[in-house]
Amino acid sequence: MVRQIFWCGVAIAICWALDRLLQAAVYGQWFGWLTDYTYRAFILVPLLFITLAVSLNLINGITGQFSLGHAGFFAVGAYLSAGFSVYFASGWLAQVPPAWQGVAQFGLLLMAALIGAGAAALFGLIVGIPTLRLRGDYLAIATLGFGEIVRVLFENLDLFGAQRGFTGIPTWVGFGFFWYALLAMGCIAVSRNLLKSTHGLAFLSVREDETAAEVMGVPTTYYKVAAFVIGAMFAGAAGALLAHREGSIYPVDFKLDISIVVVTMVVLGGQGSITGSVLAGAGLKMLEELLRLLPVVTLFGREFQPSDFRMLAFALVLILMMIFRPQGLLGHRELSWATLRRWLSRSPKRASVPPAETPSLSSEGEQMRQP
Repeated sequence: MVRQIFWCGVAIAICWALDRLLQAAVYGQWFGWLTDYTYRAFILVPLLFITLAVSLNLINGITGQFSLGHAGFFAVGAYLSAGFSVYFASGWLAQVPPAWQGVAQFGLLLMAALIGAGAAALFGLIVGIPTLRLRGDYLAIATLGFGEIVRVLFENLDLFGAQRGFTGIPTWVGFGFFWYALLAMGCIAVSRNLLKSTHGLAFLSVREDETAAEVMGVPTTYYKVAAFVIGAMFAGAAGALLAHREGSIYPVDFKLDISIVVVTMVVLGGQGSITGSVLAGAGLKMLEELLRLLPVVTLFGREFQPSDFRMLAFALVLILMMIFRPQGLLGHRELSWATLRRWLSRSPKRASVPPAETPSLSSEGEQMRQP
């Protein structure tokens, strides 16, 4: 337990130091390419989608379900945490003395993130229980419907701005890297510890053969619902951080496209591979942002921004992956320090040296028979 606390403290300290360093680099213009836009596009957004991809991987990859409603959990966390901050926390903060404003904002942001995560987890429980008898495509359709119901609901509630969007949200996240990185690392750590424990074996047994798992005494109902609840919780926390950094959220931010992109990340990274989801989550969002930097293309007399073809690019990458590597980038494997050490230890010199010839038993016998 002491070791885990120590490494948690180290992770928090590293995230805080990197946040300060990046903030100084962006505002001090240390590098010409590192502006506020590139920082958000190539650092914050990939970190956000790493959290979404790893949390969905727990549902789709590790437990073997097929959910298309992750954008719904994302929206629930964003809107409900923002509602708490706008209608309740802002009034409380006005009564805090100026000397304690920073501490109060820190505590209220944590409370808002917990409210967003808890609300999304509750919705995950509500969705998970009725859909226990559904599998495959039927489960995907049910969760897709949930995501669209949530989006349309917030789109028509004046309490949350309706189609105009929910604005005036206090931006307590600030620069953002510390909170985004901490949430991504927490999601990765929880998924990894679950996968390495006896609970992880139960999750995997549900994925491999649910009927056999039930026969062996595994409570498949419990683990399927648990996967939905934990995955939804991290998606809700990610939505809360997004709302409190941007200061405004809109229903268009939580369309079905978000769920499809996150599912694509899980499939490309390898269903069941946490590090695969991390690589695919960061890589696909960086690819999308790189398309925005390309010049405008003229086709059939019309001008197109290359970013308009991002879904086409995602589909092309997915098709190529399914043809040449259907198990995904890493399959069910994980990248680890031991794997990296094995790769680094394979030097060209060692590979070029032929193995030493060892005499066979027959040759030794012939030598012994010679006078």
